[in-house]
Amino acid sequence: MKVAIVSTTKEITKDHIKFIEHHKSIGIDQFYIFIDDPNKFNTATFINNIKGVKVILKDKKLIKLWESFNEYPVLRETLDHFVVQRQALNVRVAQEMCFNDKIDWLFHIDDDELINISNWKSVGDYLYFLPDNIPQINLINYEALYEEESYEEVFSSRIKSFKKNPFYLSASQRLKAQQLKSKRYYYCSYAHGKSALNINLIKKTSIFPAGVHLFYERTASNFYQASPCDLWIQHYPFTGAQKLFDKFNGVNKKRIYQYEALAKKDEKNLYSEARTLKTIEEFQAFFNLHIRYNQDEINYLKKYKLIIKL
Repeated sequence: MKVAIVSTTKEITKDHIKFIEHHKSIGIDQFYIFIDDPNKFNTATFINNIKGVKVILKDKKLIKLWESFNEYPVLRETLDHFVVQRQALNVRVAQEMCFNDKIDWLFHIDDDELINISNWKSVGDYLYFLPDNIPQINLINYEALYEEESYEEVFSSRIKSFKKNPFYLSASQRLKAQQLKSKRYYYCSYAHGKSALNINLIKKTSIFPAGVHLFYERTASNFYQASPCDLWIQHYPFTGAQKLFDKFNGVNKKRIYQYEALAKKDEKNLYSEARTLKTIEEFQAFFNLHIRYNQDEINYLKKYKLIIKL
């Protein structure tokens, strides 16, 4: 069973070494890493010599591949704004690479996420024992609980706790999470998890993914939820105010995030609020208010069993 990961990133950093090493340790064989920022191509040297890693630059060659897809004309006008559309095109390209590399399953995750397993020797072992006719699996995610103002590494060993996924909270727990008024956003990012595609079932014919979270839309025939006792994602979305600031500036400034695009008119979410900030000082205050948890808030979460250790 040969397993791969596809991921799109702005640039390659030292955190990608941990990302790759961790996933190799649980049985990931191949990595397709797309660099989204043309100004950061030179950063690929960090991982160029690692076996099983393919770095794909956003250059004329890649854009030509995008243009060969039937979906491209519809997406072309908004590609610069919606990173999720570029991700979808990259995933489509990665599927073609999977055919050549004889990959059995392809995971689409971000570079601030780690797949983890329990009770299995490797991810491949888990996938091997699934029924052959399952087209995709979904992994639930747990979001890191931040207690400090900043972390030098995305996957910092100082991060010990994670917020329980909202889909696994009881009704009373969800109510308690909502009642923690000091934290309007119990989950700062998303709670839907990420998916893996059964390459063997698409038989040399690439599919255009349904979105950044799914290869296929959720239906009874094509959606299989992996048990969080077997396989899950640990999500580290923000390491401090600086990363939050970078997310909404520079090459990211013209991006529209799916959370904003899907929000109802005049509805606020963490991303739409962050969009209004201008200075690093504002982002620091925002981070401390919405993302960083103080001891009283942590004690509250512990009391109502809203956090776990992974």
